[in-house]
Amino acid sequence: MTASLSPRTKIEAGERVTVIGNPGLGQTVLNHTMTEGIVSNPRRTIRGGTYIQTSAAVNPGSSGGPMFDVPLEQLSVADRKFVRELSK
Repeated sequence: MTASLSPRTKIEAGERVTVIGNPGLGQTVLNHTMTEGIVSNPRRTIRGGTYIQTSAAVNPGSSGGPMFDVPLEQLSVADRKFVRELSK
């Protein structure tokens, strides 16, 4: 199964998403960690940036990991505890 970057520009509140990352636990890295959640706010503005707010856990080390919707289209990239939207 392959995933592709979503051409969609509209993301809805309530959509199910999955975030994949490699968070650290002290000096241990937890490779290929997946968390699931829902989109709480698809266009949250923080300090001039637009982010997708989700209930999926994004922990240190998950930055740069993809966020997918249910059909496995990549919606964005995890950025710290925020998820930055790729398209506007």
